[in-house]
Amino acid sequence: MHLDTLEGMGDFMRGVDDVASFLNDTSVGSAVVLKPSSHNTLHRLQVALLSVLPSIPRPAGVRLNWVSQHPGETSTESQATRYIQLLRDVYRLSNSSAHLALLSTHLLRSLFVNLGDDALAFLVGVWLAASSAAQNKSADEQSHIQYAALRHAGAFLEAHVVTQRTVDFQTVLPAMLIMLQSQDATVREAAIRCIAVVIRISHAKEAEAVYAFDAIYGNESSKLQYVDWSDFQKYAKAIGETRDNLVHDPEYLQAFHNEHLGYSKADSKKVSGYKQRILCYLLSHVNACPLPNVKVALLRCLDGVSNEAKVQVLLPTIEGLLTEQVEDNVLQSDVYQDLTTYTAAAFDVSAASDINDPDKNTWVVYEQLLTKAFKDARWERPRTALVHHLQHGLFAKLSMDRKVQLCNKLLYIAVEDDSTALICKKLMSSILSDTALILRLLAGLQPSVDDASQPASKRARVEKSATAIQIEEISLLAILAEVLGSIKLPGSLELISCLLETLHKITHNVAPDTADRRYVEQLIMSAVENFVQQFPASTIVPAGSLRVDTLVEILRTSENPQSFHQASLLMASLARIAPDAVLHNVMPIFTFMGSNVFHRDDTYSFRVVQKTIDSIVPVMVDSLKGKHGNGMGLYRAAREFLRVFTGAANHIPRHRRVHFFTHLVDTLGPSDFLAPIVMLLVDRVANRVVRQNSMEASGSLFLPLALSEHYQASIQLSLFIEVAREVERLTLSSQSTEKPFLEDAPEDEHPHAETSNKRRALALLMFCDQALQRSLSTALASSEEEREQSKTLLSLLLAVATARPDDPSYVEVASGARSAMRSALGIMSAPDFVTGILTVLQSSSVNAQAGALELFGDRLSEVADKTRRQLTPSIVKIVDRIRAILSAASESLARPALRALATISDTICPGEEGPITNTLPLVLDAVRKESLRTPALQALLSFSSKLGPRMIPYLKEIVKTCVACARKAVVGSTDTSPVATAVQVLRNLLTSISTFWGESELLQVVELYLDSCDSSESAEMSLLVKTVAKRASPNVLLPALCGLWERSLANQAKERPKRTLSFLQVVKVSVKAASRPAVLETLRELFKAFLSMFELCADARNLEVERSVTTAFIEVVVKLNETAFRPIFRKMFDWAFAKSHSNRRIVFCHLYSALLDFFKALMVPYMTFAWQSLAEAIRGYASASAEDGELWLALIQTLAKSMAADEDRVFWRSDKLRQLVPLAAQQVPIAVRLNVPEGKDALAGCLVSLLGIIDDDVLSKSLNLDILMHSRSEDARVRLLSLTCAERLWRAHGEKLLGFVAETATFIAEAVEDENDLVVREAHKLKAAVESIGGSIDVS
Repeated sequence: MHLDTLEGMGDFMRGVDDVASFLNDTSVGSAVVLKPSSHNTLHRLQVALLSVLPSIPRPAGVRLNWVSQHPGETSTESQATRYIQLLRDVYRLSNSSAHLALLSTHLLRSLFVNLGDDALAFLVGVWLAASSAAQNKSADEQSHIQYAALRHAGAFLEAHVVTQRTVDFQTVLPAMLIMLQSQDATVREAAIRCIAVVIRISHAKEAEAVYAFDAIYGNESSKLQYVDWSDFQKYAKAIGETRDNLVHDPEYLQAFHNEHLGYSKADSKKVSGYKQRILCYLLSHVNACPLPNVKVALLRCLDGVSNEAKVQVLLPTIEGLLTEQVEDNVLQSDVYQDLTTYTAAAFDVSAASDINDPDKNTWVVYEQLLTKAFKDARWERPRTALVHHLQHGLFAKLSMDRKVQLCNKLLYIAVEDDSTALICKKLMSSILSDTALILRLLAGLQPSVDDASQPASKRARVEKSATAIQIEEISLLAILAEVLGSIKLPGSLELISCLLETLHKITHNVAPDTADRRYVEQLIMSAVENFVQQFPASTIVPAGSLRVDTLVEILRTSENPQSFHQASLLMASLARIAPDAVLHNVMPIFTFMGSNVFHRDDTYSFRVVQKTIDSIVPVMVDSLKGKHGNGMGLYRAAREFLRVFTGAANHIPRHRRVHFFTHLVDTLGPSDFLAPIVMLLVDRVANRVVRQNSMEASGSLFLPLALSEHYQASIQLSLFIEVAREVERLTLSSQSTEKPFLEDAPEDEHPHAETSNKRRALALLMFCDQALQRSLSTALASSEEEREQSKTLLSLLLAVATARPDDPSYVEVASGARSAMRSALGIMSAPDFVTGILTVLQSSSVNAQAGALELFGDRLSEVADKTRRQLTPSIVKIVDRIRAILSAASESLARPALRALATISDTICPGEEGPITNTLPLVLDAVRKESLRTPALQALLSFSSKLGPRMIPYLKEIVKTCVACARKAVVGSTDTSPVATAVQVLRNLLTSISTFWGESELLQVVELYLDSCDSSESAEMSLLVKTVAKRASPNVLLPALCGLWERSLANQAKERPKRTLSFLQVVKVSVKAASRPAVLETLRELFKAFLSMFELCADARNLEVERSVTTAFIEVVVKLNETAFRPIFRKMFDWAFAKSHSNRRIVFCHLYSALLDFFKALMVPYMTFAWQSLAEAIRGYASASAEDGELWLALIQTLAKSMAADEDRVFWRSDKLRQLVPLAAQQVPIAVRLNVPEGKDALAGCLVSLLGIIDDDVLSKSLNLDILMHSRSEDARVRLLSLTCAERLWRAHGEKLLGFVAETATFIAEAVEDENDLVVREAHKLKAAVESIGGSIDVS
């Protein structure tokens, strides 16, 4: 019928009261006959058939399993299952609709009447099967069926209460507990109600019978275990007491069981027995129930309960899971994964006793479960549970035999299945904590040893191929060794010995071609190293307790870099606990390392070397110090050991050498071993270094130099002292009782020992010199100890430098010692440094004195001010010594002496001024010498800025000398470098003692400037002149300049214009810098000089000179008031216009224009003096004989500028404008006739300025018409200029001419018809200008 629900049948039973009558054959038959096509008839037939189904009797002779799920197909059992499934479907349909309540009641009544006492078992199957088939139903449908079944079950149980029948319902209680884990609160509430009724029933003292005894699960019911009535009562009551928690939290049941059934030390034997019986009772339902989800639900709520009975009860289920064949989709389902996980979790710490019991098969099942879980990737979750319990107590509770079996099982699994190898190794790493267990495992996996009495057979075995068993043994041992390398155990000598013995057997008894043999060796060495690191820091094992011969053999024979590294690292670790064993093999270790590892350029190899050195070298050092103490005895004893490293230096990659030797020295101890290491490194390259220059030697000595730089000052100084002593032993071996450290070097190739010693000594001195030079930038000698060390070093070097002055073969060594001595001075503290310099200066060695002075000049400026002040007594002595050197006229010493003197002056302190001042004459003498000029000028420069008034007595001589020096450099020498210095000296003197500069000194400087006007040093000279102008007294300077002009410059001005321009620049800056009173005081001389200059301009007509004179004159005018300036201006005007001298007039006009540009309106009133003369001069051009266009241009420009400046019409009033307008208009044809460049533009500009100040329309009209009238001239050029001027006027001031558009249009109309194209074009421009103001005009 394909009915899933009754909900869609509608209300076809509306009004029906008797379902039996409605569904009897007669009634149904009538409906079929009368309405065969009606849906109601169809529903009536369906319901009629459905009402028959609940009454079908159960199959005869069949035992029903009310909790079965899937129907079979052919067997008897499957018929019973179909019958149960049919009744479940009827029950589901009966509860599918609330609209057909009468029909549902009828069907359920029939169903329950047919089932009788089995109704509860049926309902249990309904709600359990509903949860099992949840994947095919919605959560609401599942909960609805479960809720209905639980409510009907509650009614069934209530009936027993009413009838007062005491039945033991323990067979159905687990099913109710499962419903307490539902996510639906209504289902949980219905379940707890059922349990509450069961609790009420169980109040009786005893039960009449057990409900569905051995029948609830069909044939599987025989697997159930039952509890006594009292235990059931107690358990049910405990559940009822937690009713609220169970209703509100679906997870609470597990917490309840953990508390109620969990193990407690306080439990009595009776309570423990009760808990175990209840646990077995519940777990038996896991074995019996066929539904996986039911098993999972029961196991989940008991997951936290640990009891030895758990494994015992569940063993059949576990065996079934291991043996049954399950499809992949089922195996990967959540339910099956949960089932396998919870059953595997039963093997917790409580199962240890059963696993250990040899008479039970629990270990066999557990071993099978381990194999299944670890090899089958789909059993990942059960494997996790097994691993968890092994790590949390189970493994620790196992017996030693079981532990060994378990570990071996894990090893075999790891070897057979690579995918789980990592898991097995992690598990073993976490559970292996017993040394005895590890020893048993190692003993069982060690390769067998050949008979020692048959060495031939042993050799034969090594040469044979590996067997399969051997390969398996090696593979198992590899896994175990890898695990041992990762675990942390307390240090055990027995374990390390066992591992080393295992390594020995592998090395000597396993065929070389066996797979992973080298890998296993490395793993075992790693494991040994791991356990060695666990020993306390102070642990020393007894001598001979560990054998390291196998490791030495690996170092000697291994071609595998990793094996070599591992053996080196292990040897380094063993050095801490077994120093005697390692020390016995120390030379072979580092010898093999030098040949196998040093050349490798990888970080790991380098770290291996470092770690080996860290561990083994200290052992060697302690042994050497214990036998030989410190000093040369220690050096000689360690020499061969140290040469193992220095001899292999070339094998180490270049970029790692410094790091390697730094690390080696740090490990050895720099205070004891830096010196011998450095000397051995220098000795290696001595043959090459002695033939190289300083730069090349620096490269050859890079390694020892970089090594020494790594350490602090005191250690470096100790190194230098040891090197100096070794040099002394090498060069003075006949006088020394102590043999040199480097004397017996095996690589010595020279047949003569003395020559070889000198070579080594020179190389050591070159190293010392280079190292000291590199240290100059650091404050080495700062502490008292370091100061004493630096003094000791200096004394040793001085002793070497002066030891054999008469020996020609000793010259190179002495020179090297002196060079190192100079470098040593550079590292000394300031007081010691100055004292040392003074000592050297008092010696007789010229070379030493020169070097000392150069070093002194370099370093003195770096001394702190406070310290510098404390050095004054010594500085005074040094200055006296320098004065003696300068007096001796030794140029080789004079240059560094002058440089040192300049440095002293730069850092001068009180008390030093007098001695320094006394050296001034000597410095001036040096300036006059070309070879010493540069350093002498530098010293003089420093003096000029530091000595101040103390230089007054020498001022004239200094100025004379500096000027002469600079003039010589500027004029006659290719080397101009002294100019800047000499000029700076003069500037400093002008700044510091300007008051004492007289006319003679100032003129010397000015003349120097004039002489250098053509040189490249003009910038320096310009600064000098500016300084003169600012610092010199203007009352002295200005008259001196005027006198200089009159005496010499005026007569040469025409021939030497550049010199004149330079002089005018001096005048300009001097006047500008002078005060107003000073200018007024010298005004007469100044004006006289300027008048002479203007006369020069009028005669020479040099515009550049004229501009310079005008600019300088403006600077004078700036300093004047009106009272002083007016007569000056009048005299200038009279000078220009008293006589008919056009050039003077031009100069005056240019001057007046410049004054108008600078002073603007302030100069306009002075037009009163010039107007008539200017107007008369302009009118004179009406005559054709007037041809001086330059003058005319100057006049026009002057008038234009005066009108442009007269914004307030101070001078240019109406009366003047009426005179000027016709005169200006008349200049149009004159401009054309004169044809002066810029004349036409100047005239147009003048007319624009004129119209700009006119405010009278009559004058404006007159000017416009007068200009336009020229457009009718016979000369096309005049017409063109007329239109150009008119266009300029309209463009600039069209608003003033707006009323004259008509009359202007007439002239435009005539012009556009002109025969000259340029005139026509200009007419159109004028037309455009007029139209831009007055609108369109008609010129047709």
